[in-house]
Amino acid sequence: MGRMRENNDSGIVTVRQEISGFIKEAPATARDISKAVGITEKDAYYHLEQISKKFGKDLKVILPECRKCGFTFSKKFGKPSKCPECNETLITEPEYYIK
Repeated sequence: MGRMRENNDSGIVTVRQEISGFIKEAPATARDISKAVGITEKDAYYHLEQISKKFGKDLKVILPECRKCGFTFSKKFGKPSKCPECNETLITEPEYYIK
């Protein structure tokens, strides 16, 4: 997970630096991040947890919610499988950005 890559502008960057730069531009889901950076969604959630330790309150999370009843989940990392209120599985993914 400690993969590094060359960047044309500034030399070598880590995956977490790439993710941080990506979510400074606009809110993104773990799926968006995984596609942009070339890692799995599971790895994206792992890196986001680590990034949250560095950025603290500057890492903002748009929490997932049920599309049927509007229940808002408190889980910041990972996507819930179903709503505890109505058992619906149509749930928005959490989105992350750095302010």
